[in-house]
Amino acid sequence: MSTTLAPRLVACVDALRDDRPTPDARDAAQRRLVERLERAGTMPRPRALRLVGAAVAACAVAVLALGPLFLGREALAFADVQRHFLAFETLEMTIETSAGGAAMPRQVVQTTRDGRVRVDIGSNLSVILDTARGHGISLLHDARAAAPFAFPPGGRAPRSDGEVDWLEELRTFQGMAERIAETRTIDGQLAYGFALTLAGQRTELWANADGLPLAMEIDAGGGATLALAFEFAFNRPIDPALFSTEAPPGYARADGE
Repeated sequence: MSTTLAPRLVACVDALRDDRPTPDARDAAQRRLVERLERAGTMPRPRALRLVGAAVAACAVAVLALGPLFLGREALAFADVQRHFLAFETLEMTIETSAGGAAMPRQVVQTTRDGRVRVDIGSNLSVILDTARGHGISLLHDARAAAPFAFPPGGRAPRSDGEVDWLEELRTFQGMAERIAETRTIDGQLAYGFALTLAGQRTELWANADGLPLAMEIDAGGGATLALAFEFAFNRPIDPALFSTEAPPGYARADGE
């Protein structure tokens, strides 16, 4: 997104560039200015000097007014965004996936700070994990079937080949995240973007001015032209019953119990 500034504001911004004089040059210029003022005494200022003073004042007002725009964009760092993935009470990720232009079932991932996870894939399959206890269950809703399983407590549930834990990738990322020049509006909020590489794939992560992640896009490329679009919601209340690893009433267990 490009912005056109008024000529006077452009001059103000140009005046704030980093090609500043050295401290010695500044001191010498200040001494010369003081000497001239002492010689001038109470002489009235020429009109041209008054106009210069007015222009400087206008620049100061413009910089104060637009300070949050310029400084906020520069101050936001990827670490401000990443910290939200490291410390949260609840997190919901909605993932839209397409392969070769064809949409695949939507995934909704809900997780809590204490390691409970629920993944809903489309409307028919749910996988629920209690990582602290090492308990999990898969639910087929159309067939009303439940398949409990176990894994090492405190560890990670087994994953299929090629499956990526995107949350873990974001938490442990230590590479370079490049700021994207353009901005977006996401859910009514001004969003700033970062370009980075996760699991070998180009990723764009978008957050508001406070660093709160709003969305993420991944283009896996290659012949499959796989693309993923994430939306994030942090710290919303989630019904604890959604994380139960017991078979719901009316569901037949695959182990016969």
